[in-house]
Amino acid sequence: MRTKTWILAFLIFLAANGCGEKESAEETFTLSPVEIAAINSEAVQTLGSIARSQQAYHLEFDALPPDTSNYAETIGKTETANFSYTSSLKGENSIIVATPKKEGVPPHVAFVYPDGEGFFEVMVCKTPVPLPDPIPLPANKNCPAPLLPQG
Repeated sequence: MRTKTWILAFLIFLAANGCGEKESAEETFTLSPVEIAAINSEAVQTLGSIARSQQAYHLEFDALPPDTSNYAETIGKTETANFSYTSSLKGENSIIVATPKKEGVPPHVAFVYPDGEGFFEVMVCKTPVPLPDPIPLPANKNCPAPLLPQG
């Protein structure tokens, strides 16, 4: 008899506290500036890791990798909770894009491009929303308009 009483009391507790009920609308959250800065930092760090991975790939194979498969092994991911990472080649330039999964967070772009001395430079830029299509290449070691320097 006691077991039935406990089960009944538990079910009443759940019903009184709204447990088991589905919300009719999804909750939306607004990110604070501190949270956005932390998420941006994740993009910059991951883009830097991917760019270094591409530089190492170039040193070994004398070419930039054609897609994300080589750095998925190197850094262990092409997706995080906050971003999806993709890359593409434009001539001797690699463009790596961090597309945000949360509203209010800007996309980021990293460029890996030859420095003219056999090595590759890396530049990380913030982008306005939406991302320009096609993404312009950097000139004179500056983020191409409308992209902004990360910092």
